[in-house]
Amino acid sequence: DVNDTLVARIGVDRSTIVGEPIDKFPWLDLDPNHGLTVCEAVNRAGGGELVQTEGELQGPDGLARIEVWFKPIRNAAGEITLIAVEGKDITVKTRQRQHLQVFQRVVRHNVRNDLNKLVGWTTILAEEPDADCRQDHLRRLTRIFDGWERLTNKMQVIDRAIREIPHDESTVNIAEVTETAATAVRDDYSDATIAVSVDATDETVSRWLTRPLTEVIKNAVAAGDREDPYVNVSVRQVDNGWLQIVVTDDGPGMPDIEREVLVTGEETPLQHGSGLGIWLIRMLVSVLGGEIDVDVTDTGTEVVLRVPTSSANRNLGLVAPEQIS
Repeated sequence: DVNDTLVARIGVDRSTIVGEPIDKFPWLDLDPNHGLTVCEAVNRAGGGELVQTEGELQGPDGLARIEVWFKPIRNAAGEITLIAVEGKDITVKTRQRQHLQVFQRVVRHNVRNDLNKLVGWTTILAEEPDADCRQDHLRRLTRIFDGWERLTNKMQVIDRAIREIPHDESTVNIAEVTETAATAVRDDYSDATIAVSVDATDETVSRWLTRPLTEVIKNAVAAGDREDPYVNVSVRQVDNGWLQIVVTDDGPGMPDIEREVLVTGEETPLQHGSGLGIWLIRMLVSVLGGEIDVDVTDTGTEVVLRVPTSSANRNLGLVAPEQIS
C-alpha cells in the first residue's frame, strides 16, 4: 500500500501504484552515486538490513530530492514479512548544501585574485604623484568593490529564494514579469534591441521568476560584447499549467561550462563571480519547479525556460518535508 502523501506528491491514482513491482516504479530514481538500484536495496532489506540511500521523486511539481529508507518489518516470530520504503524530502537541504559549496569556491577564488589586485593598486596609488592617475587607480579599486557588492547581492538572492519560495504564494501576470525583466536590461544596455511577445497574457506566475528571467536576458545581451545586440523573448503556453519562455540572441554562443550549469545543475565548474548569474538562474528556476534547456547554433543561443503557472495549483517546486511511504 502507499500513503496519501506519496499519492499527492506524484499526482497519480492510488490504484495505478498498488500491486506493481517497486523496481518498476517510474517516479523514483535512486542516486547512482550511492551505488544501489531499487532491487539491490530491496534484497538487502529482505536480508534484515536497514538500507538508507538518496534519490529523486518525480511529480507534477517537478523533481524532489528525497532520503530513502528500506526497512525490514518482522512479525511476532521474528520473520521478515514486509519491507517498508519511506522517504523524506531533503530538497531544501540539498540545495542549501550546493549553494554553500558554490559560495565557498567563488569566495576563495575572488578573495585570492581581488586581494592581489587591491594590494597592487593601493601600492601604486600611494606612490602616484599625478592626481589624474590617482583617480584612474581609484576607479579600478571601485570596480573591484562594486563587483563584490554584485556578488554578495546574488548570493543573498539565491539564499532567500531557497528558503522563501516554497512558502511564498505571491503571483504576477506573466506579461508584467516579462516586460519588467526586459525593461531592467534595456536600462543597463541602451544600445540593445529586446523584442518581447507574450501569447499567454492571462497567466500568472511566481513573482520570483522576474529575477532569473532578467539574468537570462542580460546574459543574452552581453554575450560576446557585440555592438547593437538583438534579443528576442517569447512566451507561450505549452501544456495545461506550463509556460515556455524562449530567449534567443545573435551572439557567439553560450560557453559549454555555462550551458552545463544551466541544463544539468552541475555546479563544480563555477569558481568565480562571473558565473554566479548562471547559478542564480539555475537555482531559482529549479526551486520554482521549472526546467531549462539551451540550444547553441551558428547564429546564437536559445535559452528555454519551462515554468509552472500559479493556476496549475502547484506548490512551486517543493512539497512539505513530510514522510513519503
